[in-house]
Amino acid sequence: MDRLGVTMPGLGTRLGKFAEFAALAEQANFDCVWDYEFWRNPFTIHMPTAAATSRIPLATGIAAAFSRSPYELANAAADVDELSGGRLVLGIGPGAMEFLEWFHSAPVGNFV
Repeated sequence: MDRLGVTMPGLGTRLGKFAEFAALAEQANFDCVWDYEFWRNPFTIHMPTAAATSRIPLATGIAAAFSRSPYELANAAADVDELSGGRLVLGIGPGAMEFLEWFHSAPVGNFV
């Protein structure tokens, strides 16, 4: 079965536009709305998308796991999942090693 999702444009997009984009994706019958952790927090993006949609799954293409505690990651995911009525698809990963050093002051040697 072919499925087609759409990725939110994170860089340069105003926070208020994400809900509008997700509603348009749902109206166009896309199978999923994806966002990823690059300049924006994927959970913050999906809070307004959850409120603006009713059926389309909301996915984090990658939410950075190493820059969050497991508790904070689980809480953020649970909040979006609750607001969306169980539609969150959680994707996590280490993120770019350079970002861990540049943005989070976490030496890469601690993770590899």
